[in-house]
Amino acid sequence: MQLRTFNSFFMKKALLLLAFIPLSSFAQPWLKFFYPAWVYHVTSSFNKDYDPGYLLTLQAANFSPISNQHTIIEKIDDNGLLIQEIIAGNGPNESSRFDFPYVTIEGELILPGSKWSSNQIEDPILVKLDLCRQKNWCTSLVNNPDWPDFFLDACVTSDGSIVALSMQNDPDNTESFHLHKFTPDGQPLWRKELASPQLHPDIWDPEPWKLLQMPDGDFLVTGNCYWPNPEGGLQKWIRMFLVEADADGNEEWFYVHGINDYIYTMGGISVLYNNKIYTDGAWYNPQNNYPTPQLFVNDLNGNYIYDAPVVIFDTLNRFAANYFIMTDNQDGYFYGSAKMYLPNTYEDTRPVMIKIDTLGNVLDLFITETQPPLYWAGLPSLTLDGKIIVAGACAGTNPDYDDVYAMRLLPELELDSIPWSNLNYDTLCPEQIVSHVISLDDCLIVVNNEDYKPPVKHTELKITPAPVPANATLRLIYDNTLRYRNITVKCYNSIGKEVTSFCVNSGVNETTLDVVNWSPGLYMVVAFSGSKAVGRCKFIVE
Repeated sequence: MQLRTFNSFFMKKALLLLAFIPLSSFAQPWLKFFYPAWVYHVTSSFNKDYDPGYLLTLQAANFSPISNQHTIIEKIDDNGLLIQEIIAGNGPNESSRFDFPYVTIEGELILPGSKWSSNQIEDPILVKLDLCRQKNWCTSLVNNPDWPDFFLDACVTSDGSIVALSMQNDPDNTESFHLHKFTPDGQPLWRKELASPQLHPDIWDPEPWKLLQMPDGDFLVTGNCYWPNPEGGLQKWIRMFLVEADADGNEEWFYVHGINDYIYTMGGISVLYNNKIYTDGAWYNPQNNYPTPQLFVNDLNGNYIYDAPVVIFDTLNRFAANYFIMTDNQDGYFYGSAKMYLPNTYEDTRPVMIKIDTLGNVLDLFITETQPPLYWAGLPSLTLDGKIIVAGACAGTNPDYDDVYAMRLLPELELDSIPWSNLNYDTLCPEQIVSHVISLDDCLIVVNNEDYKPPVKHTELKITPAPVPANATLRLIYDNTLRYRNITVKCYNSIGKEVTSFCVNSGVNETTLDVVNWSPGLYMVVAFSGSKAVGRCKFIVE
């Protein structure tokens, strides 16, 4: 793991004491608290809608029982005022959770998530709302009544199809996740398993988090898994992973961070910038005995470039622990949110917003001291005019639950002021949208998984030489290198003498050899994974 030497920097504002002064003196800060009739206990994300408004996604429990949980999507205007509420699920038998809504270019809303049945087992459900936020269709998957299953994220392809990321535990495989493709009207097309034990025998309990559509139409999934320590042993450590699938959902490459060390890592969201993959997360710092924020950088083929700690300090000597999550890149910088703790305690927390460069250097930060106190921030988002908007949890009016805040910051990490603009909303809908409940009944139920089969487990690494015979160059074409680690390929002549040896990375499909100076005759190629021979072939040099 690569570490950096940090330059000192001057903090423009480490603490901001917010005093709510009448508008006649100063503009009102863009910081809003929400205390609706329902009790909110988790907040997920803040997304830009198709018009000047924002969509705040909340998870709420309707008092008792707490398992009666619903997602509430609140539409907030440019002034921070609530316009409408949409509740997903009608009653205790339609409990739901949708963390990351997706707004299409046409203004429709895709909700990937889960619906809770009467026995509190979750099933994946995908819901599409039209321009007026009425249910267009919903599709639910049911295949294992004993394990919770759910969609985590989704995106829409150029032809209007929907690709969704799920944890869907098959009865004979409770450690798997999948990509699904649906038609624009919610009919399932295919399901493909990624990061499977069939392809990666060392993986255990992979947990994806976010889905990113690549510019070439491929799909990148970021998540965490357990992986054995070097040199074997029973103990497994959690590690960040990246896996890319092609447009048909087939795995192309797979990367697990730090499989050759004893440090665990966590990954959250990946962002593309300047032909690199930047991933936020954390690594376990043995010096501090707790995880600290970390930035990971890979190329577009999943090859490791570098990783760097994200070091955050403030004037009260609070420290950042656990992961951080960040926005897309803006003008060469990322904006992220993390959680700060007072020394020797994990109880009194404050969210911190940071501005970092591509090397993980913290250039500026912002912490609020308010009443009620803020103590957690969700996924930050960028607005069209370059501002940062984030929502999170604050001390609740009910001590057993949280309330919710939302704030908007300027690029220099100062609290924005409310513009008191008079903009038009719901512009794509013929009528103004009003608060309502989305029923999750009448869904298409998919129970037939005959076409949803895990990849075939290969027992050897297939190597095909071309051309045969060879005279100047030889291509060695590999099938299924993704299943193996630490691949070494050795070539032997007819009397068993080693002629050449080279390494092949997992996911590489081909190697070209210069054999123009090799003696004519028969040669043997043997591929090793560690010390075990896993594949072989023969070829002739003329």
